[in-house]
Amino acid sequence: MEKKQNRQGRDYMKPVSQKYNSQFLLLWFGQTASIFGDRVTGLALPWLLLQQTHSTFDAGIITALRYLPLIALGLMAGLVVDRLNRRLVLIICDVARAGILSLIVLLGVFQLTPPLWLLAGVVLVLGTGQLFFQTAYSAWLPDIIQEEAFSNANAALEASDAASTLAGPLFGGIIIQTFGAVLSLGTDAISYIISALILLCVRNTAPSVRNEEKTQEQKMTLSQLWSEALEGVHFILSTPAQRLLKGIGTVLYLSSGSIELLLATLTQVRLHLPAWQAGFVFGAAGVGGLIGSALAPSFYRRGWRSGITASFLLGALAAVGLAYTGLLHTPGSFVLALISNLLLDGAVSFGFILTTTESVLATPREIRGRVNAASNMYASLIRGGSVLLVGIIAASGETALAFICIACCFIAGAVLSRVSSV
Repeated sequence: MEKKQNRQGRDYMKPVSQKYNSQFLLLWFGQTASIFGDRVTGLALPWLLLQQTHSTFDAGIITALRYLPLIALGLMAGLVVDRLNRRLVLIICDVARAGILSLIVLLGVFQLTPPLWLLAGVVLVLGTGQLFFQTAYSAWLPDIIQEEAFSNANAALEASDAASTLAGPLFGGIIIQTFGAVLSLGTDAISYIISALILLCVRNTAPSVRNEEKTQEQKMTLSQLWSEALEGVHFILSTPAQRLLKGIGTVLYLSSGSIELLLATLTQVRLHLPAWQAGFVFGAAGVGGLIGSALAPSFYRRGWRSGITASFLLGALAAVGLAYTGLLHTPGSFVLALISNLLLDGAVSFGFILTTTESVLATPREIRGRVNAASNMYASLIRGGSVLLVGIIAASGETALAFICIACCFIAGAVLSRVSSV
């Protein structure tokens, strides 16, 4: 049976300052800045790769490298996060990503074109930073915010993501048009620095889980460490609700993993839109994300399963709209692409809030890092595979088939959420 989350005494209509403590508000501001920079890079990086390679397949190969660290190092990341200070891990990840992007921007300042091998290295560093940051962040957030406000906290962060998705590509399109794709990556470098500085101001209110057990801990063998790292995988595989959530999440991972390359191919190769118009198409997703973020907490309280079904059917309709846009190839295609991407991201944002909230609250605190790492590893495998597949399908510039495949996945996910007895 579906788990209902309707605890007594919860007031979701309180002002934001009462729902969230000052530590979360600081964290929220820092992540909003960081996500804004990520959205600029989300347009600039595939744009730059397509300009240099003139091949959707080659751009897809390099983009997919971002998911390689998440697959190869995922279990280790969970173990590290559960044994070290989680805030320190977050700060290191921000500083490392800011440094590698600053190197590319420095080349741009001297009007040098970064070689493909360096761009591949940048993608790998960004992927590694993303892995450790997401794992630590998801495990640390419940220590910052009270459980009864956790779905609202997820919605607030998703709203920041949506607002950044709206403004970031618009800003990025203007920067790319004016200064080029290389220099536009500087926005993301600055955002990581802002995030790191704010994290320094957030009090680490909860001790490391491993420090709580330090007096009982002895030196562990490699096999014991490996066994501990696998606890997250075992928890997911042995818990029916977690297996269902991962099955449903597969659709979200497929869509979110492939959408940036697909949209870049659609707008640049198929529709031949200028960068500023492509920014509007990318940015339209932010409006949908804001709507999805506003609606998700109330649907979660009523039961997440019905919300997933509705949002996935909407996502399928939006994916069909994007497929039709590529086939039309008329001036009106710009407007249809914009509306369809708005609906698609709204459905995806809505789904992520519901599934993430349910998954985290159903996981014991002491293994959240390892469970998050296992989840991120699986998500990265799906996302990386989707980028490679999209690169192959869209190599000719035809994106319709890829969007139709995404629509079919949404329909399958909607059916799974309704027929499962978990």
